[in-house]
Amino acid sequence: MRKLTIALVMLWLAFLLNAESFAAQNATATKPSAINLSDLAAQLEKGEVLFLSGDYDAALLAYEGALQLDSENISAINGKAKALNALGEYEKALSLLNRSLEISPYDAFAWREKAWALNRMGRYKDALKSLNQSVLMEPMSAIAWKERGWALNELGFYSRAIDNANLALLIDSQISDAWDVKGYALESMGLGAEADIAYARARAARGEISKAQEAQEDVIGARMRI
Repeated sequence: MRKLTIALVMLWLAFLLNAESFAAQNATATKPSAINLSDLAAQLEKGEVLFLSGDYDAALLAYEGALQLDSENISAINGKAKALNALGEYEKALSLLNRSLEISPYDAFAWREKAWALNRMGRYKDALKSLNQSVLMEPMSAIAWKERGWALNELGFYSRAIDNANLALLIDSQISDAWDVKGYALESMGLGAEADIAYARARAARGEISKAQEAQEDVIGARMRI
């Protein structure tokens, strides 16, 4: 009986030692993953900082570094696409964004960036389809409404373009491109004085003219309408 008890104790100790060894090995195996996650976050942050500073080439490299760590990371894919869009590489950006949307089809940012590329490639109807998806998921995106206005302008729907530009400006009154969209639509409709006011507000939003100059151009535009 005593021998049986000793044998059972020895078996129990062996089980405990094996369990501890497995736990230690498993903990060691997970350490590189934690380091990779930290490196990934650092690369993504670096890319964003560089992008916001206007250094798009360096931002592109940072996002590519993030993708080397995790090739399926949505933030890295979208970040690289965003940098490519800023560099005018619209075809490459579009390819990445299609891949992003295969992984995460409900990503409003990816739909909006896809539309950005499509608008600049002259594919306005396709851009509208992408923007319809984007605004459904993120209705308070001034950029998305502005981009819709751009596409509608190019397709000749000037009144609808103005409506979309106004929505963008309701969300963010300082989005200069929305004033440009509105100005282009008004000009295309033969409303030159109103268009001049919109263009002046676009320049003011970009800091190209002072608020006083903007107000003066508003007065001139109003006089021209009389």
